[in-house]
Amino acid sequence: MKIIDLPEDKKIYLIHLSNKNTYKINGEEKEAILNSETQFLQLQDGSVINKSFIVDITLSRELTQDSYLKLSERV
Repeated sequence: MKIIDLPEDKKIYLIHLSNKNTYKINGEEKEAILNSETQFLQLQDGSVINKSFIVDITLSRELTQDSYLKLSERV
């Protein structure tokens, strides 16, 4: 199975902020961030970020693959 074929909730993304902080989120959180109308967002880990400081959001192939392998081992 290719990573692109996985559902969004199984994909792991990295958010890079202008202050060099990096946060790990899943695809559902990414969509919520992109669709949010507010500037301040609370992530599932409790962190609060200002949406205007996001430099980029990238798919982490390694983390997604590791997460998928761990999930498939449990099943």
